[in-house]
Amino acid sequence: MALADIVLEGLTLILVIALGAVLIGGLSYLATTTVSANNARLIEAGTYVYLPGPTYINNTLYIPMYNIGKYTVYVKYLFVKGVNGVQEYTTNMILKPGQYYVYELSIDYTPEAVTIVVSPINDPRLALEFSSNVTTPKPIALTPISTSLSAQGCPVLASVNDPYNAGWRVTWTMAGGTYSISESSSYQWCILPPYYPITVNFQSTITQNPTGYQCSINPQTTQVNYEGKPETQSFTVTCTSAAYIVIEDYYYGSFNEYGWYLCGDPVKYTINYWGNATGTLSGQVPCIGVNGQYNITYAIPTNGTIYWNLASVKIPSGTTCIISPTSGSVNPGQVSTITFSCLYWPYNSGGNNNGGNNGNYYVYVTVTGDSYGVGWSIASSVDTITGTGNVNMERLYIGGLTDTLTASITSNPSGYTCTISPSSVYASWGSDYTFTVTCRGQGQPPPPPSNNYFVYVTVKNDTLSASWQVSSSVKSISGSGNVNNEQLPIGGQTDTLTALITSNPSGYQCSIRPSSTQATDGSSYTFTVNCVQSGQSQPPPPKYYCIVTPSASDNVNGASGAYVSPSTTQYIPPGQSVIFTWAIRNNPVPPDYYFNNWVVTLNGQTVKTDQTSSTYYDFQCPSNLSSNQTYTLSGTAYYWERYLKVGGGNTFNVPGNGTYPITSQYTTAYFYWSDPLFISGSWNIDYQAGGATFTISVQLNDAYSQTAAATPLSASTTLAIAGPTGYLCSINSISPTSGSITSAKASNWLPTSAQVSVTCVPQGKIR
Repeated sequence: MALADIVLEGLTLILVIALGAVLIGGLSYLATTTVSANNARLIEAGTYVYLPGPTYINNTLYIPMYNIGKYTVYVKYLFVKGVNGVQEYTTNMILKPGQYYVYELSIDYTPEAVTIVVSPINDPRLALEFSSNVTTPKPIALTPISTSLSAQGCPVLASVNDPYNAGWRVTWTMAGGTYSISESSSYQWCILPPYYPITVNFQSTITQNPTGYQCSINPQTTQVNYEGKPETQSFTVTCTSAAYIVIEDYYYGSFNEYGWYLCGDPVKYTINYWGNATGTLSGQVPCIGVNGQYNITYAIPTNGTIYWNLASVKIPSGTTCIISPTSGSVNPGQVSTITFSCLYWPYNSGGNNNGGNNGNYYVYVTVTGDSYGVGWSIASSVDTITGTGNVNMERLYIGGLTDTLTASITSNPSGYTCTISPSSVYASWGSDYTFTVTCRGQGQPPPPPSNNYFVYVTVKNDTLSASWQVSSSVKSISGSGNVNNEQLPIGGQTDTLTALITSNPSGYQCSIRPSSTQATDGSSYTFTVNCVQSGQSQPPPPKYYCIVTPSASDNVNGASGAYVSPSTTQYIPPGQSVIFTWAIRNNPVPPDYYFNNWVVTLNGQTVKTDQTSSTYYDFQCPSNLSSNQTYTLSGTAYYWERYLKVGGGNTFNVPGNGTYPITSQYTTAYFYWSDPLFISGSWNIDYQAGGATFTISVQLNDAYSQTAAATPLSASTTLAIAGPTGYLCSINSISPTSGSITSAKASNWLPTSAQVSVTCVPQGKIR
């Protein structure tokens, strides 16, 4: 490969960094852009995929996708607009909340814009579009290497030893530019720094595993400090033979009587495998589009035969499945395929659970302590969850606002007797309940399933690229420079994280704080690097803190399931910040209350109002504290009752011939309504000239009706013309007969701008 083939990907990296900066800054820009684009309906639906700058380089279109909504989405289609029209591609992608992914598409034309079509997994009736223009940066001209330049004379000589012919990519940055090279064999190239001293930062990744192998490249991150003398940097590809288990997803929805395509909740599964390697695989099979097909592939590093079985499957209400096979074996380089042929058909009992009350009432169930594969069952009066192993926040339907949950053991592991507690609990709608499995017996217990507990680690302020390490009781991650939300396995529901500096940049002494912290599964933790020049003393640990106690509440007696993360009191050092995030679990809330807005207060003073179903507040601790400062940070979710109704009488009373406005002076009829997330409304009047009645109709549109989460609100009333005693009155004309509505709430409303022209004649006489 010639130097001209080295690909510049600077813009892509800049976009990623820029996106990170926006997130660290509190997503304020993104939130403003979204609201100003009048996408309240998308935000409220909890579905928003951000496309931060698609880029076209060297016949490859890079499309960053970032799911900033609260729901997992299925990216169905990709449309690319070019000079010759629009091309359609099928992506078959799943994006979880908070997931960032760069989709690569090889095309032979210059794109101008892209549009993706997504649907929430839990509400496939929605089909939402998100678009962005494409940028095409020009490559930076590089000085060609002289053909007489030998490896010994190369300033920075880089090489990859790849005896397996795996696909790999090495990216390096220097002097503000970013470059990369991709190959599928051993390779060597020369890098010419523009000056010295200079630091060249490298990152490496595997792009393609050879058939039958699972590969890695090391080091994944490193750097070279070039000071005028030749330097080398080598990378090594290591591969282990692998067996594959593939889940084939043929899970389809059904069409209802209105033509909507409806999908059920995902089918959840757990696979145990043993033999030459031991572990557990768990995941979920989503309901997909008509005639679609989606695969989930697991690569298991192994040198021998792997045996597996489908340990548990949870099929949601309304869904039926045929799953085959349910056990088998697979050798290195081979594939075992498990086919899920499922149909969502909610018009009969179907499925394994009967989600009572049409799913209006439910609780969330967590099972812990089941490291033995114990069979258990948790039941309400209308629904049952069964399984083996631990589960987290499983939805269980209950028979009303309250119900009784009962828990029992359905099967014990050999040689052990197990219990689950509590065996019974009184449950309230929308609440969380935890059940704990305990086992006692003789002999050694069976091996526990592979670790499924994680936290997310962010390291910031490492501008000098100090080397650091963050460790749990089971694994460590290390690096130099900042990282964002790196996944770190921990030893259980809770663990202790420790952080340390492993090497200092030349001329500096660095520290990382906190050096130790307690961690909870699924939470995020931030470590901050501080460096001073050698000879200077390290800054002392903070003497004072901002002590922030967060809370979440609502105005519907807790039925929203509102929560805040982090939920515990935070001790924030001076000059640092913590982002608090609030969200709701339930919307609507019976009988007919819908979410309208969040109000966030700091020590009783309102600091933010937001109409999105999840919101955040970036708390900044002042840099100069002379004492501990205590704060109460509260988020309240406000729900409105959603209705449009008509009251009063059914006559329009006039004193005789004339033209009269439609006001309370002439009728006791009126409209009244409350519409959360109101967008627009309209009214119109129907009548016939010479007739004696007219009908007033009102329709309101909101974010719920525009996303098909609810039907539009509408109401009408028919008024009869009532004249003086002994007179019959009829309508000549009404003007205007239509208009707009701009208020989300109203009482005693009438279309007062409309005028009714009436003629009255004595009874028995003809006009």
